Amino acid sequence: MKRTIIFIFVTFSFFAYSYASPPDSTSGRAGVVKGGGYEFEIRAPKGWVLDLASGASSGMNAQLYPEQSSFSTSPTVMFVSVVSKKLPGCESVSKLATTNIDKAKRSIPNIVITRSDSFATNDNKKAYVRNYASAQFQSVAYVDEDSTIVMFILRSKDKNRFDNARYSLKDLIGSYKWMMRKPE
Repeated sequence: MKRTIIFIFVTFSFFAYSYASPPDSTSGRAGVVKGGGYEFEIRAPKGWVLDLASGASSGMNAQLYPEQSSFSTSPTVMFVSVVSKKLPGCESVSKLATTNIDKAKRSIPNIVITRSDSFATNDNKKAYVRNYASAQFQSVAYVDEDSTIVMFILRSKDKNRFDNARYSLKDLIGSYKWMMRKPE
């Protein structure tokens, strides 16, 4: 378990920090994530809390956890991280996924890595999904943008909770809408 947590934070330690606007004041469940070269909107799935501020120092642009819990205490959480395509090994979704898979195989013995069907975003992009299973269970969905890759990560210590939360991951990805305009 400790290795998986370390892997996640080591893997994502190179992410740029972002500024996130506060959640939508009417629902407390939606927000806009902004940073250097990216801006997008997401909405917490039903039964989940969206926190756009707490994870910034750990390279997480957004943290999500079930209501009546917290990110640090819940056995099942989700988070969103953005990586620049300018970083080595992050030039494309394929390269970033390969980099993450190679790091996982080196640091976690007996890890099982599989592909899942892709999920659609609100703006009809595909999120390509890889699943990691060891002492913990994790899905990483990659959304390709012009200069960044947005990753949606679901992590759980419990297989049943992980399987049930995959519907919430699909809902989270389904709420994603890129807002950054291309330069004219």
